[in-house]
Formats: sequence, C-alpha cells, structure tokens
Amino acid sequence: MYFSDVPERTSKLLSELKTWCDTNRVKQVELARMLGVTPQGVTEWFKGRNQPTGEQVLAMLEILNKKSRGRSTRATGSSR
Repeated sequence: MYFSDVPERTSKLLSELKTWCDTNRVKQVELARMLGVTPQGVTEWFKGRNQPTGEQVLAMLEILNKKSRGRSTRATGSSR
C-alpha cells in the first residue's frame, strides 16, 4: 500500500462502515460511542470533511471484522 492510496481506502472503509450501520440499525451516536469519538466526528467522516486517525481506522476494522465473523457489535462494544 502506498500513502497515495490512503484516502481512497479510507473512503471505502467508511462506506462499508456506513452500510454496516444501516444494516444493523446502529445510529451514528452509537457508532461514535463505540469508536470513542463524538457523533459530529462520525458525521464529518461520512460527509468526507474529515478523516479518522490510524487508531480510529483500526477500531473500525475491528468492528467490521467482528461483523464478518457473524457477531453483532452494538453500543456496548460487546459481541454476542
């Protein structure tokens, strides 16, 4: 991966995360709580006005990874 790929890959990750939220009926305020950010921060990411930090990207990948293993991750961050 090259640094020039980062914005494109981040955009794709955010799109996947938004789809996950829509599918699982997770509100942005819940997602923000799971990621340790403000709801406004999540809105800024989804609108493309701001980019998440590396740590936040890793947390997003963790959420999506749990999803792919068939687990549900809700506001508590627990898996069931």
